[in-house]
Amino acid sequence: MEAQYTAKDYIAAVFNNGQADRIPIRTMQSFSRILDQAGVTGKEVLVSLGVDGLSIDAPASLKKLVGISNKGIVIEGNFPGELYIEGTKEQIEEKVKESVEIAAEPNGYRYILCSGCQVPDTAPLENVRTFLEAGHRYGKRPPVS
Repeated sequence: MEAQYTAKDYIAAVFNNGQADRIPIRTMQSFSRILDQAGVTGKEVLVSLGVDGLSIDAPASLKKLVGISNKGIVIEGNFPGELYIEGTKEQIEEKVKESVEIAAEPNGYRYILCSGCQVPDTAPLENVRTFLEAGHRYGKRPPVS
């Protein structure tokens, strides 16, 4: 009987001496193929795993990940949680616009605008509403041919 591995085991094997080949690739087919990088800095390695998407936190560089992904994966996240709490309407709108400009069309419209990890429960509802409205305003879809 084949050993049972988790996605965490697989990723740990990649980062520990490149031993991912010890885990059968069919094992990975049962996992969600969108990874939350949660502070991992080796995004090049994560992109090379054959995942369909990568969720990133605000400190990560959205522009760098778009370049690494080469339109090969869906990118989600990167909106800073602190803007939900402390941001002005203008700051929130500008960050949404910037995120969409950096990642939507340049990544082949494979970008999901959302918070890096969470929307803080202390965020004023007005700021969350501003984020959603700005997403609708600046969000881009592929051109219809």
